[in-house]
This record gives sequence, structure tokens and C-alpha cells, in this order.
Amino acid sequence: MTRSVKLARPGLNQILQATGLLFGLAGTWLVTEKNALGFVFWTISNLALIVLTARTRLGLLGLMYVAYLALSLKGLLQW
Repeated sequence: MTRSVKLARPGLNQILQATGLLFGLAGTWLVTEKNALGFVFWTISNLALIVLTARTRLGLLGLMYVAYLALSLKGLLQW
């Protein structure tokens, strides 16, 4: 008897994690290149991670991402 292995489609939590990771890294790279667009990428990353932490009930970690969101918006406005 053989069982077929089905690849699971990514769920919303995995998509949010990937978005947070990729936009966070891209934002860091852009800021090191002195490009203000990095703050926009950080904002997207932080929003995705805030939603993820709310979905997984990681409240304190979510508060950190809210603080990061505020700092990324402040950085963008002051650039």
C-alpha cells in the first residue's frame, strides 16, 4: 500500500511570515544603500508581522512590531 504525499499550500500564517521576512531584509538592504524606500518595506514587514502575532496570540511580540512600525514611519517622515 502506497500513500501519496500532497504538498500543502501555504496558509496565511506562512504567507505573513514570508512577507515579514522578505520585506524586512529588503528594507534593511535599502536603508544600508541610503534609500528611503527601505522604510516603506519595513512598514509592510511590520504590518504583516503584527497581523501574524495577533493571529497566533503572541501579544508581547506584537507590541514590539507595533513599536517597530512607529519607528519605521518616523524614519520615513524624517528622511
